[in-house]
This record gives sequence, structure tokens and C-alpha cells, in this order.
Amino acid sequence: MKNNYLLAITTFIAGILLTVLITGYNRQQAQPANMMGGSGMMTMNSSMNEMMQSLEKAEGEDFDMAFMNSMMVHHEGAIEMAKEAKAKGMHEEIKNLADDIIEAQENEIEQMKMWQKEWEANP
Repeated sequence: MKNNYLLAITTFIAGILLTVLITGYNRQQAQPANMMGGSGMMTMNSSMNEMMQSLEKAEGEDFDMAFMNSMMVHHEGAIEMAKEAKAKGMHEEIKNLADDIIEAQENEIEQMKMWQKEWEANP
């Protein structure tokens, strides 16, 4: 069980780092588009901030459930981004990375859904 928490936390941190890297890259490549209201990156940043705020005051079981709910939303966003990369990317490395992201994120979403069911059935 301890390894599952470590995996979840590591994945969460990796997701945050990936978001920061992508956000920084997009700001360098398309700064005017990011400055406009309603852009995807502005929305992603807002969503990430909301997710982090939802965890600030939570503890114990409430934290675990809020964490998983936020992570599933975060992972679903990563899957959508990866699908875009597969459709629009030029380099095979990006498309391969996108495949890996989709597989990993889908597996982790399924794992978290199983945990939620288990914990709700056995509080």
C-alpha cells in the first residue's frame, strides 16, 4: 500500500513538472496567444491552482479522495494533450511519448477508481 501512495505522489509531482515545462515552452513559442483570455494554457494553470487549493486543508481520507479526484482530472487532461500530440505532432519521438502517456495515465486512472471503490466499501 505504501508503494501505491509513493507511485501516486510521484506521478502527481511528475504531472506538475510536465505542466510547468509545457507551460514554459508554450510561453516562449506563442506568448501572444497565451496572453489572450481563455487560452488553453491559462485554463490549465487555473485548473492546476484550483486542484492544489482543494488539497490544502484536506487531511486523511478526505485528502486521499480529493487527491485522487484531482489527479484523475489532471490525467484526463494529459490524455487529451497526448491525443493532440499524436494527431498534430511531427516528430515520431513525440508521438511515441504520447502513446506512453496515454497508456500510463489510463492505467493510473483505473487504479485510482479501484482504490476509491475499495475504500468506499471498506471505510
